[in-house]
Amino acid sequence: MRCATSHCRICPRAMCVQAVRFDRSTVGPSRCSLQRGRLFFTAVAACSFWLLASVGGTSAGAAAEQGESAQAATANQPAAFGVSWCPSAIEALIVVRPATLLEAEELRSVAATVNQYLPVLEAAGLGAADLDAVALAWAGIDFAAGPPQPSFTLLRSVRPHNWLQAADRLLPQTVTVQAGGREYLKSTHSVGPYAGTCVAVLDERTLLFCRDERAMQAALDAGEKGAAPSWAAAWQEHAAAEVAGMLVLEPLRRVLPEPPPQADQKLLQRFLDDAHRVAEEADRAFLSLHRQQHGVKAVLYASQPEGVERLEQALSRLLELAATSVQQALQAPAGAQGGVPLDALPLLDLCNSLLKNGTLVRGPDHVAWQSELVPGALEVLAESFVSSRQAARWAELRHASVINLKVLGISMHNYHDAYKHLPAAVLLGKDKKTEYSWRVAMLPYLEGGGPLYETYRMDEPWNSQANQKILARRPKNFGAGDVQSNFSDYYVLTGPDTLFPGRQGLRYTDVTDGVSNTLMIVEARHEIPWTKPEDLPYAADKPIPKLGGIFPQGFHILFVDGSVRFVSHDVDQRVLRALITPAAGDTLEP
Repeated sequence: MRCATSHCRICPRAMCVQAVRFDRSTVGPSRCSLQRGRLFFTAVAACSFWLLASVGGTSAGAAAEQGESAQAATANQPAAFGVSWCPSAIEALIVVRPATLLEAEELRSVAATVNQYLPVLEAAGLGAADLDAVALAWAGIDFAAGPPQPSFTLLRSVRPHNWLQAADRLLPQTVTVQAGGREYLKSTHSVGPYAGTCVAVLDERTLLFCRDERAMQAALDAGEKGAAPSWAAAWQEHAAAEVAGMLVLEPLRRVLPEPPPQADQKLLQRFLDDAHRVAEEADRAFLSLHRQQHGVKAVLYASQPEGVERLEQALSRLLELAATSVQQALQAPAGAQGGVPLDALPLLDLCNSLLKNGTLVRGPDHVAWQSELVPGALEVLAESFVSSRQAARWAELRHASVINLKVLGISMHNYHDAYKHLPAAVLLGKDKKTEYSWRVAMLPYLEGGGPLYETYRMDEPWNSQANQKILARRPKNFGAGDVQSNFSDYYVLTGPDTLFPGRQGLRYTDVTDGVSNTLMIVEARHEIPWTKPEDLPYAADKPIPKLGGIFPQGFHILFVDGSVRFVSHDVDQRVLRALITPAAGDTLEP
C-alpha cells in the first residue's frame, strides 16, 4: 500500500482501504469548481476499464468462427480468435476467453462466483472454465436509443458439447428453418426478449445466437463465403488476447454531448472537446488485454492518413485529462458526498496505475496506447465484475418482484370485479369448514394457475396428500428473489386494523384512507408454504411482523390502487402502520 499525506491509495491485491483525513489545501482552490467535470470524466475513465471485467456478465453470449480448427494453443495462451463469421455490418465486437483467464492463480477463487452470476451457463450445462471463447457483436448501433442489445451472441466450448440439447433448453419454443443448405432454430415467441431470436449449431464446439433471421442469414452467409470483414487484418494483433474488442467510432460520434459553455465546467469542456476530436479523426478502435504479456493495449485507426498526427494530439490530451481526473478523484475523501464510492476505489486506483505507466506511439495509419498491468489487476477486474453482476442481478430480481406484485394486484382487482369484494385472507371451502388461502383463490386469475385451481381439493386440508402435489408447483408469481422453494414470498397482513380483518373481504369503498395509501400485499421471507392459509398477523399494540428479508436495502409493497413501491428497512414505523390501516383516518405526506 502506498500512502500519502492527503489520501490513501488502494492495494489491488489486498483490496483494503484506510481512512485518512483529507487536507483540501493539497488540491487548490479550483477543485470545487471542477468537481462535476472531474466526476463525469472519472466515471468515463473507470467504465472504460470496467468493461474488460463486466463483459462476461451478459445473459447469453459467445463467439466462434465456423469451422475454426479446434487445434490447441500453447498451455498459457489461447489460439487466435478468427472473425470470418462476422458480417461486414458489425460495428462492435467483444471477445472474452474465460477458460484461459480462469487459469490465473488470482482468479481461481472467483470462478465459482462467476458461474453463480451467469445462469445461462447452468442452462447450457457448462461452467465458465468450460468456455474457450465468448463473443458479442453489434450491428446498427444507436446509442441514443439506450444500451444496444447484441445482434450476434455466440458460445464456443473448450471441448465438443451437445449444443443442440443446450439450444433446446436456452430457447425452448422454436421451429426449424432450412436456408441455403443450413438449418437453424427460430423462436416462436411473438413478444418478449426472445421474440424472433434464432440459434444455430455451427459445429461441435460452437453455438450462435442472432437477434433475428436477417442477422442469422448475414452470419451464415459470411461464414460460407469466407469473406473476412475489412478490419480483419487489424484484428489479428488482438486475436489471441484474453479480452479483446473492436468499436466503430461513428455511432459514438453521433451521441457525444456538446461541451458546456459554463466557466465552471472547464475540465469537462476540455474533455468533450478532445473526445470530439478523437471521434472525428478515428475510424475504428481496438482494445485488448493480454494476461501473459501483463499488458493492456488500445489502437485507434485514423479515418484519413493525414489525420494521424491530429488524432495523436487529441488522444494525448485526453489521456492527460484522464490521469488528472483520476488523481483528483483519489485525493477526495472516499465515500463522502460528491466523492468516489469505497467499492469503486480499487478499480479507480488500477486506472491510475495504467494511465501513469501508459505510452503513446504513432504509426503510419494509427495511434497505439499501451500500459502494463500491475500485480493483482486481474483480481480487481474480477471483483468489479462480480460486484457489477451482483448489482445487476439484484436489479433483475427486484424488477421481477415488481412484476409479480402488479400481477397479483390485477388478480385481486379481477376477484373484486367478480365477487364485489376482496377475498378474505383465509377462505372456507364448499363444506364451510375447510380453510384455504387467498393465494389459492388467486390461481384462476394467474397465467397457468387455472389447472392448479381445478386440481386443488377444497374439501381437504392444504397439506393433504393430494394438495401436497400442488404445493410443489408454486406459480412464479408467488416467489421473489432467486431462492426456489415451496414457500410464499408475498403475504397480506391480517387483523382488525388491516385490509384483511376476518372472514369477509372488504370492498374498495371501505378503504377510506385512500387506495394509494393502503397496503395490500407485502414482500417478506417466511417459511410459510404458499398454499397454507396463513399470513402475517398485525395488531396496533404489538411489533410489526418481520417484512422483507429478500433484498438488502428494503422490500416491495403493493398498494390497493395497484402501484408498487420499494420501502427502506429503516422506514418510520408510524408511516408503515398508517399504510397498513385502510380506514383509520391516517394522513400521510406526499
